[in-house]
Parts: sequence; C-alpha cells; structure tokens
Amino acid sequence: MTVEDMATLRDTLGTVAARFHAQVAAAGGTQDPSGMVALAAATVMQAAANGHTCLTLDSIVERVIELQLGAFSAADLTAAIEAHPWVELGDGAMPLVFEHDRLYLRRYREAEVRLARALLAAAPERFELVTGGPGTGKTTSAARLIADLVAKNPTVRIALAAPTGKAATRLGEAIEMAWEREGLAHLKEKVPVAGRTLHRLLGYSPTTDSFRRGSTDPLEHDVVIVDEASMVPLLLMDALFESLRPSARLILLGDHDQLASVEAGSVLADIVRVADGGPLESAVKRLTKSHRFDETKGIGALARAIRDGDADAALSAMHSNDGSVQHVAQPSGDDSWLEEFATLAEPVFDAESPEAAIARLGQVRILCATNVGPAGTTAITVRAEQVLRTRGRNVSGRNYRGRPLLITRNDYTLDLFNGDVGVVWDTIEDGERIERAFVSGQADAGRARGFPLPQLPEAVTAWAMSIHKSQGSEFDTVYVVLPDRDTRVLSRELLYTAVTRAKSKVVLVGSAETLRSAIGKTARRESGLGYRLA
Repeated sequence: MTVEDMATLRDTLGTVAARFHAQVAAAGGTQDPSGMVALAAATVMQAAANGHTCLTLDSIVERVIELQLGAFSAADLTAAIEAHPWVELGDGAMPLVFEHDRLYLRRYREAEVRLARALLAAAPERFELVTGGPGTGKTTSAARLIADLVAKNPTVRIALAAPTGKAATRLGEAIEMAWEREGLAHLKEKVPVAGRTLHRLLGYSPTTDSFRRGSTDPLEHDVVIVDEASMVPLLLMDALFESLRPSARLILLGDHDQLASVEAGSVLADIVRVADGGPLESAVKRLTKSHRFDETKGIGALARAIRDGDADAALSAMHSNDGSVQHVAQPSGDDSWLEEFATLAEPVFDAESPEAAIARLGQVRILCATNVGPAGTTAITVRAEQVLRTRGRNVSGRNYRGRPLLITRNDYTLDLFNGDVGVVWDTIEDGERIERAFVSGQADAGRARGFPLPQLPEAVTAWAMSIHKSQGSEFDTVYVVLPDRDTRVLSRELLYTAVTRAKSKVVLVGSAETLRSAIGKTARRESGLGYRLA
C-alpha cells in the first residue's frame, strides 16, 4: 500500500484503524497479498468505535466499496480470512475471530460469549429485564420488588446503579417517590436507595482501565438493580455479570427503543429482540401502557409514531391541540424560538441558592443531534447566550453566575461523575465575592457541593446538550434542534430518545423533510449476541 493510500485510509477510518491495518497486513504477509483481511480488520476496528461489536462479511464489503477503499466479494474475503494467521474460527488468542459469518475483534467476541452464557444460566430466577417507554411503571415495578424483598428478608443487600451519575441519582429519587405513592414511605428509613454509577459500583480504576470487582472479588449484594440499561455497552455489561456472586440477582430497567450505548454493543435491544419464543422469554417483561402520556395525542402520540417509524403520524401529532407539542419549521439560524426558551431559562439567574438554580435548570433544556455544526450544542449555546444577553443577563465569559454545568469526565477523588449537573454561583467569603461551581450529583443526596472552578474536572455549558448526553435525564420542556439537512447521526432512536426526555412539552425545531428522514432510519447495530441467545 502506497503512502498516499495509507493517508487515505487514515483519513477515512481513523488513525487507530489505520495502525491496526498495518499490523494485520504485516502479519498476513504472502498469505494476504491483496490486503483484503487487513482492510476488513481496519473496517471492523472503525465500526467498533461506532458501536458495532462485529460486522458480517457482506457489511464489510459494502462499507469498503462505499468508502472507495477497494472492491472484493464476500466469497473472496472468506477465503482470505480462513488463510490469515491472525484470524481464528473460535476460541484462541489471535486478535481476530471469524464466526457465524461475522468478523470480530477478539475482546468483543469473548465478551459476547461470556455474557450469553451468563444470561442463559441466570434466567429467569436470577435475571430479569423490564423494558418500557417513559411512564410505563419501570421504577414502580422496582420499588415494589424492593418492598417484597425487604418483607421476606429485612437484611437483604440491594445495590442501585445506572450508567451515568445523573441517571443513578434519579433512580434513587424515583424509587423514593414510588414508595410515597404506594404507601411504603417507611422503607426510606430501612433501605438506602442512593444510586451509584456502574463504574463506581464495580470499583473502576482509570489508572489500570480495569475493575476491582470481579469473579475473585464479587459484589456483596444479593440484588443489583440497574436503570437506563439501554446505555450499558457490551464490555461493561460483561464486567457487571462477572462481578456478581453465583446466587445474586440482576434486574435491568430500560427502554429498548432508545439510543444504545455510546460504546460498542446494544445489549438491551439484543435481548429484547430475541426474547419471544426463546430461552429468555420468561425473563423479559414488557410494559406498554404509559401512565404519563396519552398515546392518542401530544407527546405520547409523537413518541409512538417515531418509535413505529410512521412519519405521517408524527407530523400529525405535532399539530396536537393539547399544547404539549410544537413544531418550529424554521432555519437553524432563526432565533425566534430561543426567545421562548430564554423566558423559561431566566428563572435560573434569579434563584435564591445554587440548589434552587440547579432545580430550575431541570425545567428546560435544548437537545441537539450533534455537538458541532450550526445546529450543534456549541453553536446553539452561543446563540442562547446571545438571546439571554439581549435580555440584560450577564452571560459573559465562562464563570458567570447561573452558568449551567455538565460534568463530562469522572473524577473519583472529588466524587464527581460524567453526567452530574451543576451551576456557577457566587458566594461571599471573607468579604470577597468568589465564583464557585456547585454540583449536585450521585454522591450528594440532593445537596450541592461547592468547588473552586479550577478544581472542576472537564465540564461544558449545558444550556444545550447532545441527545446522547440527555439519556437518563428528564426536563419539563425540551427543545429538539435538528440539522438543516439529513446527517448520518439522525435516526428514529435518536429522535425518540430526545422526545421522551420531556415531561410536559416538546418543541421540535427543524424541517419536516429532516424529521421524515430521521424517522425513516434505524440505528441498529451489528452484534452476535442475539443469535447466541436465541
């Protein structure tokens, strides 16, 4: 491969995939003279970064041709794979595995095998999955289950967890509210319901990129309940199962129609997809009736139409007369809709305390499909601040009072986690006005802890956030901003996730054409977990 070809490969698939290509090509030598296996391996590496745990050979051929990196048939690729020394057909130590017409990176194939075995061994006595849309009663089911477990065994050890800090905090709060509704408030004194991130529960070490908890040091809990399980990637789910004691019970709560995890895998969706008629059927419980939304109008009708891929019904739902859905078919450069957003956001600045300001931040949020471009979070945040500035609000610089914060990197020393939210607030210390970051996360039990701004881990201004980052959160009013034209990131699952973050009102900003395109595309990931569970 020429230097120019390598540069093209690097620009197309990324630096990591290009390096892997070089390694596989060198290992293949004369057994892969055309470089087919090396190109296939690089394609699989790049696909893993986009969420796929493997690729079928047909998918590899299609991607290579689409990216104009080469042209060959699946039959030719099969022959080359079977001759390559770095590819094995099952168990082994080589970095690539060819199995069931799928090419894997070894670590993902091994994780799939372990996870499938664990699921089949645990179901249905020690594994249960509850899936359903917003307001269908997933958390209420968990709250009742905990009450039953405590009634049978007052010393039962229960862990609550979620993929992000925000989702973990919400899980504990939601269970306490469910107990209030169910007349079980006395349980709050008996059962600690503080949620934790899965990384914290499993004792993740960023230094070694490994978990302290595992088969040799399992969790002490009898029951582990994980919310927002659609966000849990394959490798993390595998690590979770490895950390359970043989007698422990795992309950997953989630919505399989939402976006899958940022990292590789779509575990929740894979399990639900193959459950009917299979060995996991009795372990999967589907909740379909929403107690929050009427599915015949407003947000409920819009969410159902998007989920079902019915663009006509979605556009019809946006003209609902109940006021819960609004469509602003304006160019992304038109800021008129931001005036309404600013009206809802301004109370943050007038809050009497940082805790009150954080609570008011939960009333409204702008959600974007991407972070970049004219309709991305960065550009939209700038425009939102411009509108707030015209209303007399001081939003200059990065340390203004009321600036909403979203933590984007875990800091285990400070007990701050990806997804925790906060606000910049000024306090008077020794007669001097000091700006500090106040954050309310999973470690704070509803309080807001203050930190010197330089001490804060990576954080972004959160007037607008990506739809991916919004998973596990809810807001009274949500503004969903779509790009002016169709992009690869748009999908039915992305739009459904955005719309279902709203509790009271959704404002969709974007053209009907872009909306139709998004609803017409699914974001299904390639994986071998389904056939291992069928």
